[in-house]
Amino acid sequence: MKKYLLLVAAIAIFLPACCPMVSVHPLSEPDGLDDRLFGVWRPVSPEGERVYLHVGKESDTIMVALSVEHLDAGRLDTARMPFFLTRAKKNDYWNIRYEDVEDNLAKGYAGFFFMKYTFPDDDTLLVYQLDRKAVINAIKTGKLKGQITYKAQKTSPAAQLKTLPAKKNVDCVTITEESMSLLKFIEAGDSHALFPEPMRFVRTQSQQ
Repeated sequence: MKKYLLLVAAIAIFLPACCPMVSVHPLSEPDGLDDRLFGVWRPVSPEGERVYLHVGKESDTIMVALSVEHLDAGRLDTARMPFFLTRAKKNDYWNIRYEDVEDNLAKGYAGFFFMKYTFPDDDTLLVYQLDRKAVINAIKTGKLKGQITYKAQKTSPAAQLKTLPAKKNVDCVTITEESMSLLKFIEAGDSHALFPEPMRFVRTQSQQ
């Protein structure tokens, strides 16, 4: 799998639509480091990819995840993703700026996307991406400030004669809620709906 990473999650965000979900604001200002993340992790995957996720620090406030996938004939596929933390009362989160992700993944988009992470034990890391459909529903119902744009509909002359409105397909989703209110919404929301299935990583090496 190309660019596996938590960038796996980044890819999962890019795939559903040509325009990814983005937040204008982060969840908070950078909130220190989490040394529990330091080290080398391997994704638990039925495909059995030879992928390793290296996590360390770039500065006193910025962390970085580097994925390395071992391909055939000794080739490597790598991807790099800086991030900073939000440490809230209920959960901990990664704030990732699209501008900081490798150009071939970011594709010129700007803003933030978020990951929730937890440790069931010292050697297991669960990472969850914020669910696109849950955010769209929150914006539509007025629970979250944001903007939704729709893909242009291609209709035939026969379709134009129908009285039923065409189904709109979401293109871009932009969260405009301010940081404090956005974090409050996420912390108070249904965690299973906002952050469904996790990606699971197991530790292969600690960073001393």
